[in-house]
This record gives sequence, structure tokens and C-alpha cells, in this order.
Amino acid sequence: MTKKKFFLASVAGGIMAAGISVSAVSVVNAQNPNGRVNFRAPDPETIFARMDTNGDQMISKPEFMAAHARMKERSQERRQMRQERRENRNQPQ
Repeated sequence: MTKKKFFLASVAGGIMAAGISVSAVSVVNAQNPNGRVNFRAPDPETIFARMDTNGDQMISKPEFMAAHARMKERSQERRQMRQERRENRNQPQ
């Protein structure tokens, strides 16, 4: 394995180990009794499969960068939704 491939595999493994779901990853939700939504990140195999878009069992740099961009975009969307919810809660009714 070349150093470059090893590095990308290490970084991808670190992302999966940290529980960061790639945006290519859908989150499984379940409603609990008090009305809140519980989020459960998918397993590492699912994350890897979604990152490996060409199916060669390796994550190339372009695949990694695309997955990172999707993750960043979804993170910004979630941040914006949280901000809107906070603003709506603080408005007088």
C-alpha cells in the first residue's frame, strides 16, 4: 500500500471511528416517548460503502474530498435549522 493510500485509509478510518457520519450517510431516527428524535449513526461498513462511490474497496482522494464536502454541507444545514428553532422559541407569541 502506498503512503498516500495508507494516509487516506487512516483518515477515513478516523472519521468512521469518531462516529462522524458522512453526509452521504442517512441518519436513522426513532421517536422516543417525550417527542424528541434520537439519532443513531450508521455502522462503519455503511459509511465506507457510501464513501466508496466506484466500488473498488478503496477510498480515493476525490471520493474522500466529495464525502467531506457533503458532510460539511449537511453540518451547515443542521446548524441553520438549530438556529431557526432557537429564534422561533425566543419570539413572543
